[in-house]
Amino acid sequence: MLHSMFKTLSPRAFFGRFALAMTALMLALPVSAQMFVEENSFRAYPVTNTMASQKENKRIDNNAKICAIVRIYTIEKNFEFDAGDFGPYGNPEYKTGEVWVWISEEAPYLEISHPEFGKCSYKFPEEIEAGRTYELKLNPGNGRYVNITASGVARAEVIIDGETVGQTPLNNFFLRYGSRRIQARYNRFLADTLFNVPSGSGTMFMDLRMVDQSQFFGKVRLNAERQTDIYVQGKKVATGIWDNELREGSYDIVTKKANCSDAVTTINVKAGQANSFKLREPVPHTGRLQVITKPATRVTALLDGRTPIDFTQPQALPVGPRSILFQRKGYHELEHQVNIIKDKLIVDSVTLEKISFLKSKAFYFGGGYSLGSLPGLEATAGFIWQNHDLSFSYLIGMGASNNVYWYNAAGELQSGLNYKMNGWSIRYGYQLGLLARIGVTPQIGFMQQQLTGSVVEGTGKYGDGAKASILTVGAKIVVAPFNYCYLFVKPEYGLAMSKDEAFEVVADKGDFTVGGFTVSAGVHIIFDLGKKKSKK
Repeated sequence: MLHSMFKTLSPRAFFGRFALAMTALMLALPVSAQMFVEENSFRAYPVTNTMASQKENKRIDNNAKICAIVRIYTIEKNFEFDAGDFGPYGNPEYKTGEVWVWISEEAPYLEISHPEFGKCSYKFPEEIEAGRTYELKLNPGNGRYVNITASGVARAEVIIDGETVGQTPLNNFFLRYGSRRIQARYNRFLADTLFNVPSGSGTMFMDLRMVDQSQFFGKVRLNAERQTDIYVQGKKVATGIWDNELREGSYDIVTKKANCSDAVTTINVKAGQANSFKLREPVPHTGRLQVITKPATRVTALLDGRTPIDFTQPQALPVGPRSILFQRKGYHELEHQVNIIKDKLIVDSVTLEKISFLKSKAFYFGGGYSLGSLPGLEATAGFIWQNHDLSFSYLIGMGASNNVYWYNAAGELQSGLNYKMNGWSIRYGYQLGLLARIGVTPQIGFMQQQLTGSVVEGTGKYGDGAKASILTVGAKIVVAPFNYCYLFVKPEYGLAMSKDEAFEVVADKGDFTVGGFTVSAGVHIIFDLGKKKSKK
């Protein structure tokens, strides 16, 4: 193509046209900035500095010596480094505002390359020592390094072109050429200026004059509920309540809470006044819950044990774990756990257990009156476990037998006594529920009876202490008029297994039987060992 353009021209015209074309081409190409190391920026850290020897920083060169670290101040990335046979060792590490390079001792130079800013080769002004740390400032050629201070204030927040970059004193901060808006804030002090960064080299120094802005501030109290986080200008400042000062003006205050959508409250702060604002609360994320209960009617529900809730239709509830207490008269309470998921409908079911006044697991004690040939008071204690009933009773004789007279061989009266019957017994049975409040427990048992004689004439106590062993068969019929109380009737038949000879004589003459049919009646107090509240 070029040949077709220039083949008809004379040599002089040809070279003229060629020079113009090359000039136009060069002007059309972008001009890249040429980077360089700032003059007098190279510095060696004291030999007492152990940064290069620390475990997380240490690298070893080919001579088994600790590498030196060169800290290069720059805000750019994507550099390539070369020190010939002296490194670098491993990849460079980019940190905030700098990059670290590891080289071996006696490295004479460091070559730095960048695809945009070109190359520069820096010859170290002093000999590099193993294990030392050095620094230098690398300028890509498009700006200057600046040290920024704030008059009379340390740790003032520095904002450059709307971006927070650090706190004063801010050293070795790189600014590109041109006009930059630089601000500093510290409590109620403010600096705000336009700063021109001219072309050239060397570190610039800037001191920001802080001006007291108290007259433009007002006291502010922000009120939110407990566990609600408060954010002012994008930063979390408190939870619940925040007391501080703000410059006059309008602010969007954000409140946040777990499992909730953020809420925004716009406030208008007036200078020189006390400003108090109630913040909007974050809106809880919700899901829906439908619970089908058995029985289906007259069931009440309490959300988290305190708030009534109606499950005749799906209910919107805050997300997360929720506890619901279901109640119905005549049924055990049921505490139901469910995890509500955002924007999801959960369909669940619960079945309430009907209250049985007959306890399947219980401890009881009580007493009654035993009607038999010799009546008495009966004290009882027992256990019911999965309807198996085991009890122990003690009988204290109350009714006396007819008088029994004892004679010697000559027919002379020795003494006359009447007798009462004490004894203990153990019984086992299985409780059967007939109705919610009525049950029957068939029982078998063992009883030992003992006679106690009272002298009515003479001095001898014949038959006192006589014993009999009896096998019993019967049933305990219970009625529960209210929870934790049984009224019982216990018909029973006793069959004598063994008896002392004196016991048989006394029974015959005293007109009472050994064993036989008895009926006891009384009351038991019940301690339920089963669940009264169930959880699902």
